[in-house]
Amino acid sequence: MSIRIGIVGISGFGGGEAMRLVANHPSFELIYAAGEGSAGSRLGDRFPGILAKLAEMVIEKLDPAMLPKLDLRCPRAVQPRRWRVSRRT
Repeated sequence: MSIRIGIVGISGFGGGEAMRLVANHPSFELIYAAGEGSAGSRLGDRFPGILAKLAEMVIEKLDPAMLPKLDLRCPRAVQPRRWRVSRRT
């Protein structure tokens, strides 16, 4: 059984690296890719050389209804407050 992964902010450096790691991991399945600036484009257009199984996936605008269904990597700006790690000073 694979772990269903979604990546929010996929067009940024961190999102691209997360996608690369997910794509090459035998237990992970990328099922959702979101990016505000790259919404509507295919992963293969944004990331030449990506695995063929992911190349046709279309990057979507963030849909908050998808978040509870996924394990995901997302930028701090869209993380719910309860996900943030408080810093000790």
